[in-house]
Amino acid sequence: MITEVYLIDKRYDEALEAANSCVDVHRAAGQRRRLVDAMLKVASIHLDRDERYFALSIAEEAQGIIEQVGCRQSEAKILCLIAEIQLDAFACEEVPDSKSENRRLPGPLLEARAQAMKAVSKALMLAGQCKDENLRGTALFLRTQVLIHNSKGSEALRSAMEAEKVFAKVNAIQNQANAQILCAKLYHAFGDGAEAVRLARCAMNLVRQPGFEDPVTEFAAMDFLKVLEPISDETLQAEKTAAPDLTSSDSKSVGVGLDLGSVRSRLYDLIRNTIAGDEDIHADASLGDSGVDSLASVQLISNIGREFQVSLSPAAVFDYPTLRSLTQHVVEASRSI
Repeated sequence: MITEVYLIDKRYDEALEAANSCVDVHRAAGQRRRLVDAMLKVASIHLDRDERYFALSIAEEAQGIIEQVGCRQSEAKILCLIAEIQLDAFACEEVPDSKSENRRLPGPLLEARAQAMKAVSKALMLAGQCKDENLRGTALFLRTQVLIHNSKGSEALRSAMEAEKVFAKVNAIQNQANAQILCAKLYHAFGDGAEAVRLARCAMNLVRQPGFEDPVTEFAAMDFLKVLEPISDETLQAEKTAAPDLTSSDSKSVGVGLDLGSVRSRLYDLIRNTIAGDEDIHADASLGDSGVDSLASVQLISNIGREFQVSLSPAAVFDYPTLRSLTQHVVEASRSI
């Protein structure tokens, strides 16, 4: 508790001293689980102080201890921290631009990327085994960042969408908003500015809810919105004081629900155009098997939104993976507007 008080005031030296005292006490008492928790706190403080070497050394030692204890949840937390430490290397080192002819990453960054993926992959497995959804969402969020550094945009978007869905399920509002911002940045990279704006605004509204206010995340969303659609500070301030639209939808009202038959027919054409395929798409066949991969799903959701004036979750294609189920979802979404 003393450590947390120091951290709130950003008194890192005092916080580190208090956390190290806890490590010494638990190590002497042979309380390995509490020791690992204390070591995680020490590693986190070192990371906040940009002391990546010390943070990684302590986190890896903690992992070795917890592997002997056999606590999957604690090990998953440690692995997430290790992935975060490795990802921090990309913020501290000069990374070649993606458009550069000499894109090859330096050896240390290649190693950091590989170690981050190894850590986050095992963290995902352990989080699933211990059924900790919040931890699984954290691992998915970190995995997204690793995939981005691997230039695997479509996989990164799918991972970010899944993280957002998991955080929404457990009502982790701040994490959900950050996942939406990450999704927005990926949509922007894919050229879908409208969806990027929608998600950034949704994230901003989420962290304005009473009891869930988070100025840091809100400002992150606002800054990204300025990149997407340059608007005045006065406009953003007016939006800040306005009642938030928590429906996460900027689409126009279509009144009564859409007709099931016409939606299915038009949706069939949209899917065919998206995958540029000639084969028939059966109502109950998997859209993934029909060729709708992660990248194609981005374009499909965007096209559906424009065609039917409805706002769907970026993960809708994965949640409703057949023509029949997706058609029903679009119709239901139109009725809820």
